[in-house]
Amino acid sequence: MPTRRKDGSLQSGPRPFEDITHISVHHTAVEGGTPTGHANYHVRKGDAGIAYHVYVRGDQIYQLNDLLALTWHTESNNHHTVGISVEGDFTRRDLTEVERMNLYAAIITVMSVFNVPISHVMGHKEYPKTATSCPGFNMEKVRADVAAIIEQMQYNESPSKQREEIFSSVTRVNDLYAKFLNKEGKYSEAIQREAERKLTVLYPALKENGFI
Repeated sequence: MPTRRKDGSLQSGPRPFEDITHISVHHTAVEGGTPTGHANYHVRKGDAGIAYHVYVRGDQIYQLNDLLALTWHTESNNHHTVGISVEGDFTRRDLTEVERMNLYAAIITVMSVFNVPISHVMGHKEYPKTATSCPGFNMEKVRADVAAIIEQMQYNESPSKQREEIFSSVTRVNDLYAKFLNKEGKYSEAIQREAERKLTVLYPALKENGFI
């Protein structure tokens, strides 16, 4: 069935990739639901299927729709959004650490696919023409945490991180070697033997990788 797209035209089929600019974050507002149960509820309301694209339930992340599918999860803000929902009623409780980390993983994945900026990651209630408490949890914290995780991920891939790891490795090996030699007798026999053991363990790995 044709639906009205972002540019006002009537089209059928998947949304254009470049139309996806935002993420809409939800909660299911119930506890203990399942993808099938939510899909049946949405169909009974008259939708073609489940509204969410991605669904987090405890320690599991599910993709429920093609990310380019146009679904109905955020009133008049569906044409340019991907809907991510977490199972639970977060007006009554906070996200568990597992739920929070899985939500962040889902958000970061969709952000990377569509190049969505962190400012466009919004809770359902933050969109215009909506009247809801969804998703219940603090979206300012979500955005701050996700931005920090992305910054750390980028740093981990940077030359600065590589240099830090090299410096740390060399410093540690030099420390072990100094303890093994124990030239000034600063260390006990036990520390000297432990340094020898660790250097001995290191040798096969260096040889295997062609450093020796």
